[in-house]
Amino acid sequence: MELTERKQLDEERERLLASERAALAEGIAAQQRFRDLVNAVEGIVWEADAQTFQFLFVSKQAERILGYPVERWLSEPTFWADHLHPDDREWAVRFCEEAVAAKRDHDFEYRIVAADGRAVWLRDLVTVVVEGDLATRLRGVMVDITERKRGEEERHAHLWFFESMDRINRAIQGTNDLEQMMSDVLDEVLSIFKCDRAWLVYPCDPEAPSWSVPMEHTRPEFPGAFAQGQVPMDPDVAGLFQAVRACSGPVRRGPGSEDPLPADVARRFGIRSLISMAVYPKGDRPYMFGLHQCSYPRDWTPEEERLFQEIGRRLSDALTSLLMFRNLRESETRLEEAQRIAHVGHWERDLETNRVHWSAETYHEIARKPSSSRYTIPALA
Repeated sequence: MELTERKQLDEERERLLASERAALAEGIAAQQRFRDLVNAVEGIVWEADAQTFQFLFVSKQAERILGYPVERWLSEPTFWADHLHPDDREWAVRFCEEAVAAKRDHDFEYRIVAADGRAVWLRDLVTVVVEGDLATRLRGVMVDITERKRGEEERHAHLWFFESMDRINRAIQGTNDLEQMMSDVLDEVLSIFKCDRAWLVYPCDPEAPSWSVPMEHTRPEFPGAFAQGQVPMDPDVAGLFQAVRACSGPVRRGPGSEDPLPADVARRFGIRSLISMAVYPKGDRPYMFGLHQCSYPRDWTPEEERLFQEIGRRLSDALTSLLMFRNLRESETRLEEAQRIAHVGHWERDLETNRVHWSAETYHEIARKPSSSRYTIPALA
């Protein structure tokens, strides 16, 4: 009887052990399936302490997306804050602290610096785990949205370019007066680039004894050279003139440039960054079109350079047209003065309409009052 009971107990124990082994194996398999699922997610699945923000778990996608080993995420207490982009660090940490204090799930976008130095845009979807009345854990998924952000930036850059050129074209088309056109364009340029000074220098000629600023617009705190008349040429400015004449696009001085700012001019006018280009109106010597940043050392972006160059080209065409228009007006005035002195008039006849236009001196010579009317040949008979 004892033997039979012992056998039954042994069989029951074996059955229980087998059941435990099966449950353990299933648990391990389930954990592995969960890990595989987590690591298959196209994002960084993570868990962190809600009070310290130190990571407790990070999926393997972290290394693929950002290049840092998972061990660093887990071992460095301030890994997340330390690797945020400098421009995003302060606000992102503050935003997360405020959300955790309010026990509020949150969703935000920021940049983090990858191991190779790239700025990677992440969208972080965060759940706050609350136990009792205390936020104890943060769980979330970081999704790489860099490509989406790049597309948004490209669309924004294209829109900014076309809207800016529309503003420039409106300024050019708004007047036939040369000085007014230059003033209106530079006013728009100052606003578009949010710079401290926009200007035109004449002539852009390194051999000239002096140069002047026929038109400029500035921030009130950064007056320019408009009121100074002719400024004597110095070697640094002559070198800048040579550089812009030799280049088909914009020339930069300051951050991002291997060449220094013209020392004397930079000191006198407080220039910390400069971008300029030669503008070639037909029938006149070249101008130099440029922008100054005085409030900080600005590094002009490729999008800004592209827009600046297009505005320069458009300005060249506008200067050509209005210089021709002004020269024509001046020629007409000189012709009328010469006719008045010589007592000689002139007239024009439109062969299609048979109408005749008289000059002012023609009216005077035949003792008629000037009129805007264009007479027909029969009416003059």
